[in-house]
Amino acid sequence: MNNPYKKTTLPNGIRLITTPMKNTKAVTVLVLVACGSRYETQEINGISHFVEHMVFKGTKKYPKSLDVAKTLDALGAQYNAMTDKETTGFYAHVPAKHLDIALDVLSDFLVNPLFPKAEVEKERGVILEEIKMRNDMPMVLATVLLEKVLFGNVPLGWDIAGEMETVGGITHQKILDFVDKYYSNKSLVVSVAGDLGQADQKKIEEYFSSRTSGKPESFKPVATKRKPKALILNKKTEQSHLRLGIYGYNIYHKDYYVFEALGEILGGSMSSRLFEEVREKRGLAYYIQSGITSFRDAGYLGIYAGIAHEKVIETTEIIMNELKRIAEDIVSEEELVRNKERLKGQMILGFEDSFEVADFYGGQEVLDEKTKTLEEVLHEVEIIERKDILRVARDILKEENMNLALVGPEKDKNIFFKLMRI
Repeated sequence: MNNPYKKTTLPNGIRLITTPMKNTKAVTVLVLVACGSRYETQEINGISHFVEHMVFKGTKKYPKSLDVAKTLDALGAQYNAMTDKETTGFYAHVPAKHLDIALDVLSDFLVNPLFPKAEVEKERGVILEEIKMRNDMPMVLATVLLEKVLFGNVPLGWDIAGEMETVGGITHQKILDFVDKYYSNKSLVVSVAGDLGQADQKKIEEYFSSRTSGKPESFKPVATKRKPKALILNKKTEQSHLRLGIYGYNIYHKDYYVFEALGEILGGSMSSRLFEEVREKRGLAYYIQSGITSFRDAGYLGIYAGIAHEKVIETTEIIMNELKRIAEDIVSEEELVRNKERLKGQMILGFEDSFEVADFYGGQEVLDEKTKTLEEVLHEVEIIERKDILRVARDILKEENMNLALVGPEKDKNIFFKLMRI
């Protein structure tokens, strides 16, 4: 498996990643910006997400949102955008013969967005309804609360969508100022993957070459206070939604893939330890899973469960017992191999999809990490040994790293501090 992608830095600073793929008739154009909600101040919390919405409201070539939608719909395209803590992205997944049109639309998002003032109030209403919807979804709300517990009252701990009050105060001028400040060319990566056929590399470059901008802005690194913390949102729900967050590693850490494998062993599949102990043996939860979330300067292992109200304490005890067990006893070779193969298999299957390929290479590049090929990542997973899992488990599974969030009728959080001892 050879290095399949080509990186070009345009004269204006925009980075272009092109990855040809065989045996597909589709192509994805993905535009990524190294700017997400952690770049915000509290006054404008939610503006990154607001900008994402406003980009679709029209460009110079496609002046109305309906023009954008009709153009892409006519291609049979799958298209959308996403805002995260560290990045914002816009993409179109189209039949390969329509690559030029996808490039035309996505480049106009960057080069000639209109941000029509008349659309700001209408879109504010849409976003406020989105926030209300999230507040009515305890599964989602519990995860938002967990990151608040983990990182505190700093951008990394705030909700990506913002709050009702902050979104209500975002003006048209603040949107323009934010884009001007953070959407610099050096913060932009365009990742094109799929059936590139006879696509002209120079022509692809030309779509984005006319954009001008200033210097990129940075974010403030997060400083976490290492002591057990808990937050309960007392809410009338049909079940309690438990979130346990354990401080771990950032995306650059030498043990990042060991950290990922640890999360996989604990709760990444239906054969994982937590799924077996909590759901299969005891029937305590419909969903129980774990996985890692990592940023440039922080990361955590998250455990997620939906539990009957009266079973919350029992389930938490079982989860903590499993954490103690994996930090005390070395995993078997069979269990390690099975989970490594699952991780590798998911990556390989993902590479059947042009969006996943575009995101794999573009996502690494936009965060200024040394871009690894799929082959290199698979090797990183393959060389993980049993002793590595034990070493990382013992490093992070400590009482001071434990954080808990719960949405449900439980009122006494003090009992969880006793349970989070390890």
